[in-house]
Amino acid sequence: MTTFDLDDSKSRFLVLETGYRYITAPDANPETRLIEAATSNFPLQGGFFLSDRNRFDLDWKNDLFSWRYQNKLTLACEHDNNTGKRPSQQVNSVGLVLNFYFSLEEQ
Repeated sequence: MTTFDLDDSKSRFLVLETGYRYITAPDANPETRLIEAATSNFPLQGGFFLSDRNRFDLDWKNDLFSWRYQNKLTLACEHDNNTGKRPSQQVNSVGLVLNFYFSLEEQ
């Protein structure tokens, strides 16, 4: 975690989120979506960071209910800027994101 990082959620072990979306499109019925998510954060050795987000989308469209589960596992290395002799020189780093999407649909 860098000193000037504005996203302090990385330093918290558990982050809970809730949200609501009202989705409209031309020539389509509106969709109401409730979003619930929990993210676990794990700092690792060598500046690496592991994050596991579990998200549920609860959808209502045309008075029908459906849901979707999404899991996002992220492994990243913190990015730093070198402000030494050459200001704003970036330090290269590597990240990996693995996404799983599961949904239950009626036949």
